[in-house]
Amino acid sequence: AVVDLADPAFSKQGGVEVLTGFAGTHSLIRELKGFKGRMPDGFLPFGHGGTGNHVCLDTNTKRGAVYYWDHELEHLGPWGCVAKAASSFDSFLRLLTPLEWPPESK
Repeated sequence: AVVDLADPAFSKQGGVEVLTGFAGTHSLIRELKGFKGRMPDGFLPFGHGGTGNHVCLDTNTKRGAVYYWDHELEHLGPWGCVAKAASSFDSFLRLLTPLEWPPESK
């Protein structure tokens, strides 16, 4: 399955709010340690939506496929809770759209 990042359902699940850095609360090292054995081997969690779900780079693929990892499906095993978001990191970047800040009130 491919996750449509422009789909409102993905936005309701949090979208991508935070990109993982090298220090602080969401550091790459901390994320890798925290998700070891919970995500498929070779997955690099580089972003999350603040709801416990993550966007991961599959380092096992030549083009760096990007997957969406849903923590609520974790009971299905490492591959049961992921859906392909993009076939490459480049195509993933093209799917992203900036959010307006502050959000418009309706």
